[in-house]
Amino acid sequence: MLAAFFLNATGVSAAHPEPPKTDARFAILIDAYAGKVFYEKNADSKAYPASTTKILTLITALENSGRKDIVTVSANAAGAEGSSCYLRADEEYFLADIYYAMMLESGNDAAIAIAEHIGGSVKGFVQMMNRTAQDIGAYNSHFNNPSGLPDPDHYTTARDMAMIARYAIRHPAFAEIVATDKKAWPRKNRDQPLVLKNTNELLRSYFGANGIKTGSTRSAKHCLVASAKRNGLQLIAVLFYSEPFCWNDAQKLLDYGFSLITPKVVYKKGAPVKAVYVYKGESAAELVAQEDVVLPVVGDYDKYTLEIKAESMLFAPVNVSQHAGTLRILYDGEEIKAIPLFTKAEVGVQNAPLGND
Repeated sequence: MLAAFFLNATGVSAAHPEPPKTDARFAILIDAYAGKVFYEKNADSKAYPASTTKILTLITALENSGRKDIVTVSANAAGAEGSSCYLRADEEYFLADIYYAMMLESGNDAAIAIAEHIGGSVKGFVQMMNRTAQDIGAYNSHFNNPSGLPDPDHYTTARDMAMIARYAIRHPAFAEIVATDKKAWPRKNRDQPLVLKNTNELLRSYFGANGIKTGSTRSAKHCLVASAKRNGLQLIAVLFYSEPFCWNDAQKLLDYGFSLITPKVVYKKGAPVKAVYVYKGESAAELVAQEDVVLPVVGDYDKYTLEIKAESMLFAPVNVSQHAGTLRILYDGEEIKAIPLFTKAEVGVQNAPLGND
């Protein structure tokens, strides 16, 4: 059963503040939910992404492996140029731990170890990365390595990287990793740290910051893909080729984005979304979402559509938290999120009337 309804405009538009000035040569600010662009500066120009490349490396890896895999470090990975986690040849690690080493400490050796394990070779994995980027819609990008080391044929745009980050942040494991400030590290040699510390200073200085990745090379200058979530709203800012480093730019852009948006709570967590008939049940079953349903509105409330697809009938007895439907959120006709609906409470079997002996 599918029910669709449009949301009525509610007069939430207001005068917009002036966008901030940024030092980065290439920049963009988007809403991670609907993909709306709030700010851009040379967003479609070719840029070198440095270690923000590892955003694509991680999401490609997560979609093509199991986190319980064991990775054996090759001599090639151990000898990687640039930033390092001091992996040594023939050491073995859980793949999940290598993910954290790559994203928090920005280990190029970790990136190569991941690539070789999943792609069979760095070249094979890079082909997977480029396919992933194309599938996401990042058509103005090409990647030539998993770490972000300088290469004339390794480039992207601020807009493409924002699309990649928006796609990746929806993956629960990805979101968990990039939001981690510190992580204990199963050290195998004395050169390695006991604790991995995220290079993203925003996690420690900006309210709501939850990702994503820093980067820096001589040719790319300082790079940052930053994300923050407040009141159920998620923003992503991309800043490339910035001097000095782009913490202030990121904070200004994120503040600007949050100032534009009015969060509209359509359903509170646990509030009934739909009732479903229960055959031989004591009552109907109420379906609820296990999270707040919040829309980021910038005077465009009427562009949102909600579709509820639910079972036409359930059979008693019904268990609590039984999956029985989906709430689809569409913006301008494009699905931006699908939220599973679960039964709020148990529904027992209706007592049959007593018969005569």
